[in-house]
Amino acid sequence: KNGNIRAVHAATDGSMNRDDTISSETTASRQSSTNVRLGFLTTLLLSMRTSLSTAIDAYALLLLNGSFFIGLMEGTSGIAALAFTAAAGMLADRIGRSIVLRAAAISSILASAVLLWTIFYAKPQFTPMQVYVGLCCAAVLRGICQGMTIAPLEALFGDSIAVTGSRVQLYSFKGACNSIGLALGPITAVSIFLLTRSDTWTYPELSYVMAAAALVGVMLGLSLLLFRDVRPVRSLLVHHSTDTSCDIPTTTSIPPTSNCLAAPAAMAPGQLCDTTLDEAEADGEHNRPASACCCCCGSLRKSHVAPLVGLNFILTGFGSGMIYKFIPMFCWKELQLGPIATHAIIAGFQLLAVGGNILIARLARYCGPVAATIIFMSGACASLALIIAVTERSLVIAALVIRGALANSTAALLGSILNEHVSGRHRGKWNMVQQFGKVTWSGSAFASGALIDTIGYRQTFAFTLGFHTAATLALVPLLMVRPERTQK
Repeated sequence: KNGNIRAVHAATDGSMNRDDTISSETTASRQSSTNVRLGFLTTLLLSMRTSLSTAIDAYALLLLNGSFFIGLMEGTSGIAALAFTAAAGMLADRIGRSIVLRAAAISSILASAVLLWTIFYAKPQFTPMQVYVGLCCAAVLRGICQGMTIAPLEALFGDSIAVTGSRVQLYSFKGACNSIGLALGPITAVSIFLLTRSDTWTYPELSYVMAAAALVGVMLGLSLLLFRDVRPVRSLLVHHSTDTSCDIPTTTSIPPTSNCLAAPAAMAPGQLCDTTLDEAEADGEHNRPASACCCCCGSLRKSHVAPLVGLNFILTGFGSGMIYKFIPMFCWKELQLGPIATHAIIAGFQLLAVGGNILIARLARYCGPVAATIIFMSGACASLALIIAVTERSLVIAALVIRGALANSTAALLGSILNEHVSGRHRGKWNMVQQFGKVTWSGSAFASGALIDTIGYRQTFAFTLGFHTAATLALVPLLMVRPERTQK
């Protein structure tokens, strides 16, 4: 009788443990889904605030009448972001992503408060240089927020993706959110200029646009407070079955939308195998060596993917810093356009970039993500060369729109490639490299501001063309990477 009672208790305990496990898995799945949605929202708000900061640059140019001061302000912001990037990437892996994001939230709200104080309280009472210092303080706080946000956000977003087969689609949608946010900023600015019935670069209208940027900063801070850490999801990992399309042992067949791109037996160059290092390590617990999914071509292996993509991020970011913040000033000073037309151009190429993110994801299914990225980046470089060489205003405007659309369509796909080939425990560090690439544009803006005052806009943009061409060439070796046959 006692033996039967113990057996009943053991069965009851086992059932309760299984129920607890199912409940915890359900909670983790629900939080992962919430994190993915928050990732979309935060990406949109972060990019929207960035695009609204055009008004801050124009405000600084009105105050002190020099591109150098725009470069100095953006340079200080970039240095602040760079200083916090390394710490944020490492702390995200050690103490948790959500804790770092909460610190970034505080910085974002403080930046908004300082900006509002500067334009509505300090401007009527202090000298232009003192007001400029206030703008720089707000820019530093924005830089700290950006430095502490991107790497943990990218790592947590990668941790929260539950189905590996949808990785490219989710990252492409995230890239579309980034482009939508970058378009909503100038659309908001155009709306404000229309409501005030003014199409001139003057203090009152720019102040309203800056107030809108501060409001978006507060909303960004609140969204960052809602993230919660989750364990990296390892999906499709019940061992002992094989997907012959990639020669990689998997758990069950990978859906046709897999980032392996459902390639039939042989992959096209640049179609990197999509078995992530998280999956390789997890499957290694079931007698599959993690190296079984490595890609190779001669001495080039899958471990080289992340460094080459990281190099692309750094070169692209440094070159973008020499043009992005100065496109509105170029339209104002060189093309003699008002703020409505200038912001309409920026909104136009950002909206086209939304379609570009969808197009590049579809193109990646046929020629591979690397080849698709190279095609888009080459088109952006050709358009920039046209901007430099041509003086006809209509042609320059068309080239600006095309270049902006193509250049803003590649980051999401590159982020997907990077996160697929980095294990979960190192994802924060490698996303720190991605963030480093994004903050270098603020640092290079300092040099660009001085160069523009010395040699002009088009000559300075030639440096951007050189950096972006080098960034495109950095991806070419990845075209030779093919999946290595599985060692059984």
